[in-house]
Amino acid sequence: MKFLKHKSKQAKQNEKCYGYTVIKPCGDFDTGRVSICLVKGILMFGAAFGTVLSIVSAFDLHINLPLIAGAFLILSMLLSFMHYNRVIFNIGYPVAFLIFTFSILKNRSYVNSGFQAVVNQIRTDYTDYFLLNFTGEAYEAVGNRYLAMTCAFVYLGFFLIVLLNVAISNYMSIFFTVLLTFPFLQFGLYIEKMPSLVSVFLLLAVYAGVLFLKRSGHYSLSERRKKDRAFTVRKNVYSYKGKGKVMGQLLGLTCIIVLAFSVVSYPIMNITLPGSEKTSALKASTDTVVKNLVQGGFSSLFNRYDATGGISGGKLGGVNRVKTDYETDLEVTFVPSSLNPLYLKAYTGAEYMGDRWEKPNYDESVAVKDEQRDEYENFTAALEANRLSDYSDRMQTDVMSGRIAVKNVGADSSYLYLPYYTKEETGVSAKADHSVIYGSSPAGLTYTGIYYPYTQNLSPLTYEDIILENHEEYGALPQYIKSYDRLCKEVYTEIPEEIRPEIEKYTALIGEGADTMETVEKIHDYLAGNYSYSLNPGATPQGKDFVTWFLNHQKKGFCVHFATAGTLLCRAYGIPARYVEGYVIQTTDIASATLNEGEKVSDWFSGESELEKTGVVTVSVPDANAHAWTEIYIDNFGWIPVDFTPPSEEADISSDYSSFLQLFAGLFSAQQGGGDSAVTSEGQQGAVSHAIEKVLGGNSFILLPLGILVLVLVLAFFGWKLSVLLRPGIRRAISYRKGRYDEVLSYDYRRLINLLKKRGLLNNPSQKPDAQVLPLEAFGLLESMITDEVSGKVRKEDVRKAGRLLEKGLYGKEQLTKTETDYVSGCITQCIKYIVRQAPVSIEK
Repeated sequence: MKFLKHKSKQAKQNEKCYGYTVIKPCGDFDTGRVSICLVKGILMFGAAFGTVLSIVSAFDLHINLPLIAGAFLILSMLLSFMHYNRVIFNIGYPVAFLIFTFSILKNRSYVNSGFQAVVNQIRTDYTDYFLLNFTGEAYEAVGNRYLAMTCAFVYLGFFLIVLLNVAISNYMSIFFTVLLTFPFLQFGLYIEKMPSLVSVFLLLAVYAGVLFLKRSGHYSLSERRKKDRAFTVRKNVYSYKGKGKVMGQLLGLTCIIVLAFSVVSYPIMNITLPGSEKTSALKASTDTVVKNLVQGGFSSLFNRYDATGGISGGKLGGVNRVKTDYETDLEVTFVPSSLNPLYLKAYTGAEYMGDRWEKPNYDESVAVKDEQRDEYENFTAALEANRLSDYSDRMQTDVMSGRIAVKNVGADSSYLYLPYYTKEETGVSAKADHSVIYGSSPAGLTYTGIYYPYTQNLSPLTYEDIILENHEEYGALPQYIKSYDRLCKEVYTEIPEEIRPEIEKYTALIGEGADTMETVEKIHDYLAGNYSYSLNPGATPQGKDFVTWFLNHQKKGFCVHFATAGTLLCRAYGIPARYVEGYVIQTTDIASATLNEGEKVSDWFSGESELEKTGVVTVSVPDANAHAWTEIYIDNFGWIPVDFTPPSEEADISSDYSSFLQLFAGLFSAQQGGGDSAVTSEGQQGAVSHAIEKVLGGNSFILLPLGILVLVLVLAFFGWKLSVLLRPGIRRAISYRKGRYDEVLSYDYRRLINLLKKRGLLNNPSQKPDAQVLPLEAFGLLESMITDEVSGKVRKEDVRKAGRLLEKGLYGKEQLTKTETDYVSGCITQCIKYIVRQAPVSIEK
């Protein structure tokens, strides 16, 4: 085993040199370690400085660019040269990080203030572009923005250069280089702010240069140990790991190509496109995310808790996007009585805490005595149903009532889901606490209840009609009702003092109606006219009050936002109101319900319905029907539901529910947002702009730079392929001019061998496919092929003589003269022409 290991190690040392095999590498090969580090440092500097310059130029930030460039150049070269050898690498990196850490701690106020200044400027430009109502800025501790931003970019650049050092020095990875730099171009391009030509050139040059070097494979720089070799093997081909001179040449050629390309393409990029008039599905969907990010920061892009529609147990502001699975949560069996929605109440919120609604928890001792508590709770928890029942009995009027069955399929088992107004429940345990019915409904449980639909005319149900003064049959009930009325006006009109001024300023804008219902209608109209419905509103920033953030800045939301705002606005007018979560059954849900033909309507419903007898139906209620709304207290009756949530817009639905493929189909189509963008009298430039916009389809913000980047990389790839074809001939010409005739002979001989192998003239089963062919063997084969009748200028004597001279030139100690080299090269050229011209049927070997 020891012998085999030694043999394997020795075999790996065989290196290809001038077309033949030798036992050891060709002498001391100088890879140019300093040049390699220098080229990598230039690439890192170009990527880092180009990235920063793209932001600075796009947003017109005032910083000390020469200082930034000098700092980046020093840092790039410092980190690049740490790869010079292993000792420097192991010592240099820890020392550099210690110095950097100490420095950033010492100057942290400048760094933090400068970073906040950059963020504030970018957010201001984005706010102006999207016409957002947002004026909040991060605190800047240092008043000198010029100094603070310059300091911040130096330290932020250090982090970027460290990452680029890994991507470029270690792996020469085009993917990670683009990933670390290209997204910053989008900061300005997204809102039609062009970066400078210099930044575009630097980034494109770096991308093309990295691609060139990665494809060539000659970029590695080992840590100079005893076992390190200057050569490596890829696909049975031996080549040097890195060569500083070649890397420099490739980088220089890349810069020339990219400079010419940038000068031509930059004016096209800078054409003013009608981006504000057209938008694609992709742009429209990303706009929502960007607006949320600008307004609320990164925290607004993530859900801080799970919630479906309006069911969150009173939690507020932690949902970036409402996510539904459209699976059935409830199965509800009943007889529809009107075209109005059927609300199934689950959670009641009484006290607003800024980020949640708390359950009712007030002091009831001011209302009733302790010994009357249970009776009081049970009566007031179903106050409206009790009043409707009593009214029906006393007035001998057939008030609408029905039986409802609710099966919990996949809803939260912490709640009961009961309609307005439930008088009694069967099949489930419930408890009245603070005049609210509480209970649980395990999955699979079906429970029933008797309820009075709230859509009937409530105007005649006055306190005097239901309760007669001094009527003995009511006992303490009149006192319970009076106490509860007084308590609702005290508890359910409370607003936290810290946000009361913000809430009350909207009452002046909304105005007050002649009565409660007219005021409520004004609130509804104001919210619907000034705020939009969205299932992707973005989470409320940490530390911000939910409702004031919604009213002042966010201005979009789903049912939770509108229910909270409506509840507090009602309270500002002195209208008792509370927040409710549950499920809502719409008319469309009933239309697709299952009809229970075996059930009698009379067993499920009594009274005069607004609808014809539709029969007993079972509605599958999905999680998308989860909802939040407001309850307001009406004197002499009780709580009625009020829905402040406006209907969703078509655009919002399409952006939230359209398929993935439909979303990206908009990459090449645009939705018209303004007038027609036809070609006008602006001439040729307008025609070019129109043509470009027609192709880009409103996605110029990403397709234009991506297209240019892809084009540069494609051109770089084909340029590298062309250089591979031309490089050997150019190197031969240079070697011939400098008198390195052994290299010239090696090039010519390699051409001859490749042609013989391509024509199948060297297929020898005894040899491996990559075995080297000695000159005497190759020229002996040529001599056997040549006949005087067809040889032309090629003679056997010339072939025999050229073979001996070639062997001498490749293996001998003395180099051939120029005349001898010309003779061998000329003979090889004539042999190649002879082989190309002739097509031998067989060769005897």
